[in-house]
Amino acid sequence: MTLQEAWSGRKPGIEHLRVFGSKAYAHVPDQTRSKLDDKSKPLIFIGYDSNTKGYKLYDPTSQKTMISRDVEFDEEGVWDFGSDNDTTSIPPFGDPRIYEQIREEQQEQTTPHASPATSIGGSPPSFLNERATQRAANRILCYLRGTIDYGIFYSHTNDYKLVGYSDSDWAGDNDDRKSTSGYVFYMGDTAFTWMSKKQPIVTLSTCEAEYVAATFSVCHAVWLRSLLAELGWSQKKPTTICVDNKSAIALSKNPVFHNRSKHIDTRFHHIRECVANKEIQVEYVKSQDQVADIFTKPLKFEDFIKIRTFARNDKSSLGGSAVECNPMKLFPCLGAISSGRDPSAECCTKLKEQQPCFCEYIRNPQLKPYVDSPNAKKVAAVCGIKPPTC
Repeated sequence: MTLQEAWSGRKPGIEHLRVFGSKAYAHVPDQTRSKLDDKSKPLIFIGYDSNTKGYKLYDPTSQKTMISRDVEFDEEGVWDFGSDNDTTSIPPFGDPRIYEQIREEQQEQTTPHASPATSIGGSPPSFLNERATQRAANRILCYLRGTIDYGIFYSHTNDYKLVGYSDSDWAGDNDDRKSTSGYVFYMGDTAFTWMSKKQPIVTLSTCEAEYVAATFSVCHAVWLRSLLAELGWSQKKPTTICVDNKSAIALSKNPVFHNRSKHIDTRFHHIRECVANKEIQVEYVKSQDQVADIFTKPLKFEDFIKIRTFARNDKSSLGGSAVECNPMKLFPCLGAISSGRDPSAECCTKLKEQQPCFCEYIRNPQLKPYVDSPNAKKVAAVCGIKPPTC
């Protein structure tokens, strides 16, 4: 029995202790890495620091130690010292040189580092571990594999009117709480340029985030107007930018909102000058019809299919006047397709409504077994629908 157990009547817990020598992933501060670098670095856990509430970690590659609080542990993982990927001479774990270096660095470190990696105050920032990154990469690769034959159809047109859609999320980045801007521009019915990029500042409201995103799209629209003028397709009327935030639209048109926009950087007010010169016209569009939404945040399946169809040159899928590709509308036909019996009148009505979307569904690996099956073709024939040629 320990003294603590005799005094408190409870056994001391050791769940908070980590396995000595296990792999640990320390967070790499934003200031010391580029955008595409890993957010964490694999190290070896060698103990606890006596001066701070941090973990003491050893890097076999650089043969240095560091102290950090922002650590994720893989207690079942073991460092592979025999890996061929390491070109440096790495001493085996337990080598006296390691402990000699630790003692030297402890003598040099009279005070903790002031870097974010060794900060002892505040909550640790969240970062993706290797497993979460791998899951996200697998989802992206699965989507690309299922849509490898997708593309944008460019057809001949005499409509050279330039129209843009601008959108933004709000504080979507969990690390620095910055927002993501997105825009897409159409020449006639065809999308030909788009962008998705994180904003350089932290916005304080959805209105400000949308306003900054609209400014980015306006700058690109001004450049496109100049380029089209050199090609002989001058835009005589103002270029329309569709935004789904009425406050941002009012802020771009009315400079009276001084108190509400005083904190916004002057460079983002360039949109007001373009509106005043009648180069740009900012209009409101409903959120469900905002095409740039797909570049800023994850969407529901129905909204994603709808906007993706619009981006692939099927502009009639928005605005409510034409086909809305929604596989859920085929639900009344599932019984007839699975059993092979004659379809109901409601099923035939839904099939005729969704007929322009059949090729879209056939390209989807999850929907193809239902839409392209022999029973589905039989149901379509009974309803008088000719199978599409995709």
